[in-house]
Amino acid sequence: MFKGFTPSDVSGQNQVKSSVQRGIKTKIQETYPRLEPVFKEIWPKDANMVIAKCKDHISLVVIEKVPLFWSERDGPWLPTLRLLHKYPSMMPKMQVDKG
Repeated sequence: MFKGFTPSDVSGQNQVKSSVQRGIKTKIQETYPRLEPVFKEIWPKDANMVIAKCKDHISLVVIEKVPLFWSERDGPWLPTLRLLHKYPSMMPKMQVDKG
């Protein structure tokens, strides 16, 4: 899906209305409740939010020119790997084997 993803793959960027921004923000907060202590640091109150549309029906949430979450079609908002590496406690930890 993201193999060879470049900025030229972004087909359009739209600044969203505040009501749409609130809806997306609420969905992300409900999906990732462990992110609550640092959410204001990630998403400041007066932040400039843009939805970038890409090929294969991918949408990116871009805040202050930094992509933070992505979604395929109308699926759930998923964090980018940079955000996940910065805040690893946002997702539950799982152990696959004893190793």
